[in-house]
This record gives sequence, structure tokens and C-alpha cells, in this order.
Amino acid sequence: ATLTIRRFNNNGLGASDYLQLHTLNDAMLRFLQCSVEGKLSILVCGGTGAGKTTLLNMLSGFIPENELIVTIEDNCELQLRQPNVRRMEARAATGDLESIGIQELVKHSLRMRPDRIIVGEVRDGTVVDMLAAMSTGHEGSMSTVHTNSPRALVDSRLPTLFSMYKGGALPRETQVLMTAEAVHLIVQIAREPNRTRRITHITAVTGVDYDRNYINLTDIFRYNRADDSFSMVNDYPQQLLNWLTDHSIDTLKLPRKEDCK
Repeated sequence: ATLTIRRFNNNGLGASDYLQLHTLNDAMLRFLQCSVEGKLSILVCGGTGAGKTTLLNMLSGFIPENELIVTIEDNCELQLRQPNVRRMEARAATGDLESIGIQELVKHSLRMRPDRIIVGEVRDGTVVDMLAAMSTGHEGSMSTVHTNSPRALVDSRLPTLFSMYKGGALPRETQVLMTAEAVHLIVQIAREPNRTRRITHITAVTGVDYDRNYINLTDIFRYNRADDSFSMVNDYPQQLLNWLTDHSIDTLKLPRKEDCK
């Protein structure tokens, strides 16, 4: 018999802890804080044990306290400190009780009129309901997905999840449009061979190539394993700056390339 226990630190990791552990640098942290406060919808991605849930928990700490947040998880692991949090947990079938999955909980959460929805992990057709919620008034929602890179997420992982949707398969064109409309930012975290965690990509979703049904991505920050450093590799996409400006973020205060040096 094997017993597995996932035990999280009651205090969690804060932003300062991530800086001390060199999981990211100050410029990346400031940008992520502005992104959360500016209601960009974010997918946190990585492999098993990379620290996706812990990172999601840290990012959620930047959500203003006056917003109503609904969290949806297989097992309640998020530790949000805001006063207006409603926690929903999936249930396996036991005895006379039917199972309640993440997909059903996402649908029910919409009736609570939350400001944001945080799904602990999207691993099946729930992705359709999650993306629909992100693009229909629940801006700034967040979730985690297993994948190896931002490009692998949009090219292979999300299509696999779309194929699991209970409502039937969706055309590739619909999948691409839903993803590009709903997701603003992809944050990739990885567990390095020396067991440290690094945020390897902060990537913006910048539109669709309709001829190829291809989602355009722009890396903003990237991690360089050769010298264990972070750099800002591209300027902020204009549509991202416009979104932040519309949500009362002063984009002139966003970190610049020289701040990463």
C-alpha cells in the first residue's frame, strides 16, 4: 500500500520568498503584480511538482480585497487571505452521492456573480467553461495547466483538453478564438535539475493567424539556464498595454528592459 500526502505550508510562500529563492526577479514580480491588479486572465503552466499551485496562490495575493473570489479545486489547497472568498471542492461518487466535477462547479460558480474565478487545475473539458467565464465578465481569472512550454500549451495541450468536453468536440477555429479571446498571459514555471524552481517564461497571447488557425505568442520575460538569469526579451504588446490602461494601471510604471539587468 502507498499513501501520498500533499501537505502545504500553512503560511505559504509570499512574493518576498520568491525573490529570495530566485524563482523570478523584481521586474518580473512587479509586472505580474500589475497584471493581476489590472485583471489580465492568467494561466500558470508547468510540469508535475513544478510549483504551479503555490505560484497561483502567491499571485492571488495581489487581488484586491473588495473583490468576490470563487476558488474551484479537486482538493482545497489554495490559501487565499482575502475576506470575500467562496471555496468549492469537487466530490467523488460515494454511496448514494453522485460525483460533482470541476466542470459542474465552474458552471455553478457563475451564479454567484464572482469578480474572479480561480480553478486549481484544468485537466479536462472544464477548459471550455473556464475560458468562457474568462471572456464573459470574469476578467482576471486564473488557473493552472500541465504543460512543458507556452507554445506546447496552445498547440497541443489545450486541443487535447478541448477534445474532452462533454458537450462535444469543438472545431479548431473555435478553440483558437476562445483561447485568444480569454487568455492574456501564460506564466511557465519549471523545476530545475538542482530542484530549484524558476519562472522560465512570461508570455502574452497576442492574437490569431486566421489562415493557419495559429495563436500568436510573444515572450516578454524569459529565463536563461546558461547563466541562471532573467531578461526582458520583448516590449509589452500594445493590446496588453491598452488593457492595463483601461483597468487603471499606470503603464509608465511597468518595469523596462534595463530593470532586468
